[in-house]
Amino acid sequence: MNNKTINQKAQFFYALFQKIPIAMRITPLFLFVLAFQLQAENIYSQDTKISLSMRNSTVEKVLQSIEEKSEYYFLYNNKLINVDRKVDVKVRNVAIYEVLDKLFDSQEVKYQVEGSQIILSPKYHLSLQIYI
Repeated sequence: MNNKTINQKAQFFYALFQKIPIAMRITPLFLFVLAFQLQAENIYSQDTKISLSMRNSTVEKVLQSIEEKSEYYFLYNNKLINVDRKVDVKVRNVAIYEVLDKLFDSQEVKYQVEGSQIILSPKYHLSLQIYI
């Protein structure tokens, strides 16, 4: 190819590029920057390890101990969750969800981690739906 046809093609693409609005020209740059800014971060609940050694303690005392040793706090209703039950817990350097799984293994209790809150609720609860 000669220089004249290469120059004509370059001028054609430059003119085509100039017709594209500025917002559309900048968008790929922003997407590129955004893609490299996204990083996988460790979530506190995945990194938190806890050790407990409690014998014949109530579930409430175990939960209080977890609150003292971590940044978590528990939300539950005493009428729906039996926290007076006696348990033995002996764990060393395990994740918080493993302790909760062990604590509520035989119970109909589910937990949900929302930031630094752990919400305890019954697994199955009856809901009354009224249709009008």
